Amino acid sequence: MALLTNSDPDAVPGLIDGLPPGIRHELAGLDLDRLELTGLTAHLILIHGRDDAIIPYTESVALAAAAAPDRASLFLVDGLAHVDLRPASLSDTATLWRAVYRLLEELDRISDGR
Repeated sequence: MALLTNSDPDAVPGLIDGLPPGIRHELAGLDLDRLELTGLTAHLILIHGRDDAIIPYTESVALAAAAAPDRASLFLVDGLAHVDLRPASLSDTATLWRAVYRLLEELDRISDGR
């Protein structure tokens, strides 16, 4: 519970070290730094809010960079705090529509067997 309610980023490593081994193992499995993603055949469509307080948007930037250049589309918006979408600016609305369009393109590609 201390880790979940913590607001001090510097305390996180120590709090994680205090978790039971099984939970630490599960958390380690979420770490994409140890995986080679350049051979990924799926196309990642990443939508992330710059104001996400749970997972920094820089994680999606890093994930997109770790994939092969033609295997990731990254869309960053200001009005998305993790899963809570706030009224979007015109710029955010355009970005979200581009993401939807990219998703529809990918669905078309898959349905055509390409």
